Amino acid sequence: MSDGAIISNGNESNNGSLEYVADETEAPTIFISVIIRHLCKFLSTPQIKECRLICSSWNFGATPALKARTRTTLRLYPGEAWGAWNIWGDVVDKLKFSAIHVHLTVPAPHSYNLPPVDLSIFPLISTIRSISVNYLPGEQFNWVRELCKNIIVASASSLQDLNFEWEQPDPDFPGLEGTLFAKLHKLGLNFKRNKVLGRSDVVERIGRAIAESCPKLVTLETTCAHLCEMGRVGVMLNFPGTLRGFTLTGSLDARGMEALLQVPFGLRQLLLVDNHLHVDDHVATNFYKVLARHSSTLEVLGISFSNLENVPWKFPVFPALKDLRLHIVILGQVKSQKS
Repeated sequence: MSDGAIISNGNESNNGSLEYVADETEAPTIFISVIIRHLCKFLSTPQIKECRLICSSWNFGATPALKARTRTTLRLYPGEAWGAWNIWGDVVDKLKFSAIHVHLTVPAPHSYNLPPVDLSIFPLISTIRSISVNYLPGEQFNWVRELCKNIIVASASSLQDLNFEWEQPDPDFPGLEGTLFAKLHKLGLNFKRNKVLGRSDVVERIGRAIAESCPKLVTLETTCAHLCEMGRVGVMLNFPGTLRGFTLTGSLDARGMEALLQVPFGLRQLLLVDNHLHVDDHVATNFYKVLARHSSTLEVLGISFSNLENVPWKFPVFPALKDLRLHIVILGQVKSQKS
């Protein structure tokens, strides 16, 4: 798109002064791009891709909609075509696309023998809104982990959703000290093997990173085992006051309930995903305390129960509740307490 031209007046009396002449196609081109960007809100992803092929102004208008709609997967491992194509060139090209949503997949250390590469070949994008990292930690791939860190830090000012998935706890996480994620509202810390961290220094470092680097965090997604560890070392007391929701996987026991009672503010969301509470009288009593602690603010509540038979159960009153999800394996006595 032209920005106009600067030409010579050609008149000696004006001493050859320069004059700006606007490109007559400039305004229509901008107008078309704005229209296309709006129309793309109503199109499917394949249709948006077709729009980009029509002309430069359509491409200019459709590209932001495509970026917002798609998640770019960066595979930091060779795959089936190793040797037949340049994998790093593919990653570089995808980064140059300036994606908004990125999924990073990192191989297990024993899977490949990858030589270190010059990290400067990878452009760092500062406009990514969501990043999901799925990897196995290992000494062999320190440079890959450093690349992941660089990608995350480069978009620290724009990130809204950051999620980590490990096959096992990573003792080196988070490694992002001193980085401020000013817009981050959702953080996921998920361990597929559901192992307890068992190291106070790791848990404290994670808690410190949440407290210092995520001032606007709203939702934390993690395992119940990790929640227990955070409660054990007391890091939850320093969490930002904006944190209002937990999504928990795994088995929620008495220690996990104690951790939820440590939260210094009322939760708006509590979701127990793939989590069956094996309820007895003691568990029912403790969990009721958790619900009562946050009952005045809870808007979304999801619970999975099992072994409810012959166990008295009651809920407190939830004046703000908008969404209740119950998955009950054996239906026992379920009743709501009214005040």
